[in-house]
Amino acid sequence: MCLNKIVGQTEITGPQVSAYLLGFKDHYTPNKFVLIYLNSFEAYLTSQYPIRNLPESIISENSDTSSDEDKLDLENSSEYNQTNDEMFTVINFGKRIGAVNLRIDYMYRGEQLENMCLYDYVSTVHKIKINEKELNKLSRQKNREGRATKVDCFLFLGGEKKCNENCDHSIIHPQHSTHIQIHWSRENDKIPVLCEKGVPPRNDLKNIERYGLCILLLFKPWTTADNLMEETVLDRRLRQVARENPEIAKIR
Repeated sequence: MCLNKIVGQTEITGPQVSAYLLGFKDHYTPNKFVLIYLNSFEAYLTSQYPIRNLPESIISENSDTSSDEDKLDLENSSEYNQTNDEMFTVINFGKRIGAVNLRIDYMYRGEQLENMCLYDYVSTVHKIKINEKELNKLSRQKNREGRATKVDCFLFLGGEKKCNENCDHSIIHPQHSTHIQIHWSRENDKIPVLCEKGVPPRNDLKNIERYGLCILLLFKPWTTADNLMEETVLDRRLRQVARENPEIAKIR
């Protein structure tokens, strides 16, 4: 309220008003930014990961220390409800409607981009409608040999199929036949901005699990919640190096 009053009583000059009416930006920067709403990803991942995959010791410990009243209070709190909200854009294809957001775009990005983490995907890839020009680029891209370009095109999962009433959009991207992914070179990448709560500090013991979840979903390639719990070859190698060299494990 105090900020609104201060802003409302601030004197605005003629050039500021004209710039606003003409649609000019109020700042200049060499960078472009893109938003990542972490709460949307957290809500999905925490709801999808099956409890049966957790160690029995953790389940029994949590069941002994938590009561039904604590669970009821948690579910009724506004903070709990806020973190479990996921925002979608409603789309219409034929006689059906669907929903898309950044999480769905990333999860159904296709095999060619499966090794790209979320942070890199958001900064270098964006979605556009399919047109003849992009389809021509895609055909030339498949036929070229050894020569990279500044812009590459990639189909979503299921992009090689035509959308009809038999399409199961629970296993392929809802916009697989209408949109395409454009991958820019590093010269044109955007800077991701983490919205809402952001990543908690590493030394915050109360949110250590959330810290690990945020780091994994941002920097480890995944398509399902189970992928984040899988140990990769690199993970096993790092663990082995840490056992063989205890001093390395202490480096942060």
